[in-house]
Amino acid sequence: MTKKLLSLLVLTALSAAVHAATPPSTLVVAQGLDDIVSLDPAEANELSSIQTVPSLYQRLVQPDRDNPEKITPILAESWQADPAAKNLDHQAKA
Repeated sequence: MTKKLLSLLVLTALSAAVHAATPPSTLVVAQGLDDIVSLDPAEANELSSIQTVPSLYQRLVQPDRDNPEKITPILAESWQADPAAKNLDHQAKA
């Protein structure tokens, strides 16, 4: 009898769902990552990595939201193109 009761208690304890307490100010997002080939921003071409990479890396610059023709600095402080417009030199923020 004791053995059956102990087995039942262990089974009940192991089958109960475990819920971690999440702080109310924390947003939890679940996303499938099974199709990601690479987290290299230059090779991110499938949907999951395109959605994941911006959360992992910051850009040097990005287009302005209101005026996409304007470039907004993120990690770059300044940038300069060479006369042939083949190279772009960035000065990173300290």
